[in-house]
Amino acid sequence: MPWRYVLYSTCLIFLMIGATQYGLWRATQATTALPAQLQTSPKRTGPAALQTVTPTPRAISTPAPAKGQTHKEASAATSTPPSLSPAEEGLPEEWQILETIGTHTLAFKNGEHWVTQGDLLVTPPKLQGQQTTEVLPINLQPPQAWPDGVVPYTIATGVDPERVQAAIQAFHEHTVIRLVACDDDPNYVTFTAGEHPYKCYSFLGMQGGEQAIVLGSSCTTGNVIHEIMHALGFGHTHSREDRDEYVEMFWHHIPSTEKLQYQKFPATMTNPANLDFDFDSVLMYPDHLAGNPHVKVMRRRDGKPFQTNRTQLSASDIAQVNFVYDGL
Repeated sequence: MPWRYVLYSTCLIFLMIGATQYGLWRATQATTALPAQLQTSPKRTGPAALQTVTPTPRAISTPAPAKGQTHKEASAATSTPPSLSPAEEGLPEEWQILETIGTHTLAFKNGEHWVTQGDLLVTPPKLQGQQTTEVLPINLQPPQAWPDGVVPYTIATGVDPERVQAAIQAFHEHTVIRLVACDDDPNYVTFTAGEHPYKCYSFLGMQGGEQAIVLGSSCTTGNVIHEIMHALGFGHTHSREDRDEYVEMFWHHIPSTEKLQYQKFPATMTNPANLDFDFDSVLMYPDHLAGNPHVKVMRRRDGKPFQTNRTQLSASDIAQVNFVYDGL
C-alpha cells in the first residue's frame, strides 16, 4: 500500500538525521578534549639554557627480506644509518662540547705541533714543571685581522714556491688582501714544509710575530688557499653555528679523535658577513671520512650531493674576506 512506503521513507530519513547528529556530537567531544591532553605535559622550570632535553628515539623501519635473505641482511642492505646527536651516541662527557657553540675546545699534540679542528695550529698554555700530555683544553681567541689587509710572508726552503704564488694570486685577483714579501715586518707568515706529505696547518688570524703555514709536500694550491683563509681569520664552513640547519651529521661514523673537527664555533669565526651556507666554500669539509669516501660523515638536508672544493675561492669566500678587510 502507498501509505506503507511513506511510513518507511519517513523512518529512514529520521534515522539518517539521528546518525548525522551523533557523529557531529562525537567530533565535537574529541576536539574539545585535545587541549586538555596537551596540558598534561610537564611545565619547564629554571633558565632555558640549563634545560636538559632527552632525545626522542628514532623509529627505524625494517624492510621485508627478499627470498633467501634474513631480516638483518635486508636491513643492512637498504637502511640508512640514523643521524644521532653526540648525546645520543653516548659519547664521554668531554665530548659534550660538540653540542655547544663556543670557543672552548681541545688541542692535540701532532708531532712538533699542537693542532685543533684538524688543521688549526695553536699555542698551548705552558705546562707545569716536567708535566707532559697529548691533549690540552684550550680557549680559541677571537681571530685578529691583518692591518690594512696586508700580509707579509716568506717561503722557507723545501716548499714549492709555485703553489704558494698561485694561491696568493687567487687572493690578489678576487679580494682586497695583499700578500707581500716580508721586509723586516714585525708580523708575518712563513710558508714552511711539513713532516707529513698530506697535512697542512695554519693559525687562525694574525698571531703577532712570525707564524707558520705548514704545507706537506702533496698539499695542492687549493690546500694553500684553504690555509691562507685560516691565517686571515676564517674558520671552517662546516663549523658554522647554523650548520645543523643545512647538514645532517653521522657522528657514529667519525672516530673519537676526529669528532672535534666538526665542533661548531660562533659566527665571528665562521660567518662574519652573515651569508647563506656555502657548500662550495674552500673551507668546507667533504661529506666523507678523510681517506675513505665510502664512509659518510655528513649529508645535505635537502638530499643533494656536494663536492669538495680545493681548487679556488668560492663567491662566498670572496665576499667573506672583502666584508672583513674592505675599508681596513
